[in-house]
Amino acid sequence: MEFTKIKSTDSTKNSSYDSRRELWLLTYASNSCRLVRELCNFALSGFCQEGDSIYTGIINAIYVAYGRPFHWCRGVGRLTEEDLPPESKSLHNEIIHLRDKLYAHKDLNGYQVESEIFNTVKAVVIGGRITMVSNELIPRGPKIQIIREHVEKLVGHFDSKAIALLQKLRRPGWPSDGEYILNMDSLSDEIFKPVPESEATALVKRMAESGNREVVD
Repeated sequence: MEFTKIKSTDSTKNSSYDSRRELWLLTYASNSCRLVRELCNFALSGFCQEGDSIYTGIINAIYVAYGRPFHWCRGVGRLTEEDLPPESKSLHNEIIHLRDKLYAHKDLNGYQVESEIFNTVKAVVIGGRITMVSNELIPRGPKIQIIREHVEKLVGHFDSKAIALLQKLRRPGWPSDGEYILNMDSLSDEIFKPVPESEATALVKRMAESGNREVVD
């Protein structure tokens, strides 16, 4: 895990600040992997087919969403491959490489798989009419299944690390019930800052209360 350096104008950072940044990154990584899992589920659902524009868009989204926690977030930092289980590193490096070369960015020198070069722009001429197309590398179903299993494992991995970190930060009786945001002010002692309850939280509470009433009845 690599953290963004504190600005030189800042005073000495609070002792819990690195833990808060780590918790921020772990939570962000877990949510990104959940998003990738759902994108993989949709790509494999049969609602779109290989070759469809929507399928191509989903593939791009899978690689871009996966890479977000592993690229610099201004003011926080990033995760590195050292934050992953050893058995996950090989596929991780492959996904990040393709993300950087093909899906989030386009390199002019292209990317070659066997005899075919991708990231090229081609001219297709039929009956004298010229059509310009770009050559995309689109993974097939079996590869998407492998990526889905990979991120499923990472969700558990990141969640376990975040829970352990929360246990270290937590104190008896704190925090009380409510909604908070993680405090990313390096000079503050507060770990969480209270905020008004969101509609999403209110909905979850109402559902939980309804379920409890049904059990009691």
